[in-house]
Amino acid sequence: HARFDALSRTYHYYLHFGKSPFLRAYSCRLYQMLDFGKMNEAAAALFDYTDFTSFSKVNTDTKTNNCRIMQARWTELAPGEWRFEIQADRFLRNMVRAIVGTLVEVGRGKLTPEGFRAVIEGKDRCRAGESMPGNALFLVDVAYPDKCVRPDMPPVFICETDDDRTTLSENSVGFYMAARKAGVSAELHIFRTGGHGYGCGDDFAQTGEWKVLFTKWIKSIGIIS
Repeated sequence: HARFDALSRTYHYYLHFGKSPFLRAYSCRLYQMLDFGKMNEAAAALFDYTDFTSFSKVNTDTKTNNCRIMQARWTELAPGEWRFEIQADRFLRNMVRAIVGTLVEVGRGKLTPEGFRAVIEGKDRCRAGESMPGNALFLVDVAYPDKCVRPDMPPVFICETDDDRTTLSENSVGFYMAARKAGVSAELHIFRTGGHGYGCGDDFAQTGEWKVLFTKWIKSIGIIS
């Protein structure tokens, strides 16, 4: 299962400080330099906790806010360009952007590394920093057990709707990436709306297109002529 069989997910979040037309679409520009040493000191505290209610979007149907953080660190890519890499067994909605926003508060001197711990322990979203813009956040890897994604598995066609809260789009993207990495022929389509559980009889303007897309795909890989 694209969501429940994943062992870990890895996200990158990008920040930059200088004016650049090449970065603005994929990185968040800040105008005040940050103390990344303090931010990494605070980020290391994430390994000591499992309940991340403070960084979760409120009023979700999630049964637990427990996650296991495996990696969390800021790295300078070039002068004035930084990347935050975080890996966990699962993530809550809005979690990464909320963590980054709170770490930025540390970098600005408005919150100490000890205060960052207090935010986590408080389990109160209002005490954490603001969510950072979504354009700078990227899912870069999803790890699956070998039994889930193998080079000898059949071709995979994946359709997803972004408003489906039962199977999140990021899980479908991760499964697609894992399949391609294993050399498996795969196709992925994400529709903006359509909900959960559409099928062959669905003629909704967007999701109804999946049958045409599927037919074109299986022809392109030679399954049918």
